[in-house]
Amino acid sequence: MAGYYYNVIFRIRHPSIDPSAVTRRFAMKPSRSWKVGKLRRLPNGRVLKTRNTDSLWSYSEDYEGRSKKFFKIVERLANRLKRHKTFLHEISASGGRCEMYVQLPGAKNIGDTVQPATLRLLAELDILLSIEVFPHWRLA
Repeated sequence: MAGYYYNVIFRIRHPSIDPSAVTRRFAMKPSRSWKVGKLRRLPNGRVLKTRNTDSLWSYSEDYEGRSKKFFKIVERLANRLKRHKTFLHEISASGGRCEMYVQLPGAKNIGDTVQPATLRLLAELDILLSIEVFPHWRLA
């Protein structure tokens, strides 16, 4: 069994952007997306009667292995997004937000140090950094 597991998700939330435009721009397949005004759909596929109040586009890298270096994935993804700096700024300027979201298991001791260069790059790209710990996270 692998020693460590975590997810690093780059996501965009925006009041009106079409997620398919984000997919074309980044040339990355989203792990999850929805468009404002469409019926809400749960991850299991169930459709709800309410509508999405914003648009979302997210790309996820799920890790399972020996490395505790989850900020390396953050750094790699940020470097991949560097060439889209203007687009990322346009998203923020028009009411959206771009975020690098790290999900960690709470039942396992895990930590990493984010390098100043990575923090600078995220700031230059106007990307927020979020970390959430899930105390009862279990591998399937």
